Amino acid sequence: MLKKVLFFCFCIFFTSTANAEIKEFTNSFDNMKCIYSLSEKTKVQFPKFFIFRKLIRPENTTYYISIKNNNDVSKMLSNFEDIKIKIDDGILYSCPTTISTLSDLTTQATILLDDKIINSFANTQKITFQIPVFMERSSIIESYYHIELPQPVLAEWKQVIAME
Repeated sequence: MLKKVLFFCFCIFFTSTANAEIKEFTNSFDNMKCIYSLSEKTKVQFPKFFIFRKLIRPENTTYYISIKNNNDVSKMLSNFEDIKIKIDDGILYSCPTTISTLSDLTTQATILLDDKIINSFANTQKITFQIPVFMERSSIIESYYHIELPQPVLAEWKQVIAME
């Protein structure tokens, strides 16, 4: 009986903390190493997933976050302004944002992170995104969607930053 209870507790703990996944590969064309964390995909929630990517080249290292929208009617990502990141409810960064249309109904935003933002991630406890969106597919009225990054995903991003 005790073994069953321990096994049950282990399963609950594991499923509640396994929200993202770290992968890495090397591009043999230019020897660039890519390390990334892909958050768990959701069916209904916005965003569908985050990808935190670290690209290691001989001359530099760059970091990107991609945010995928899965909703084809509302909360379409807006290209009128950049995504903002707030660190620990204090420091605010505006990040260069590229919106790419993957098909007629889905969009993805990718933001480039500078060294100042990456350095602030090391000690942060909370990251909140302000994502500009159109509230409806045919709307010209822009609004914002605020999302706090889940703690397990933030922990994986910190692991990606530390990896070489």
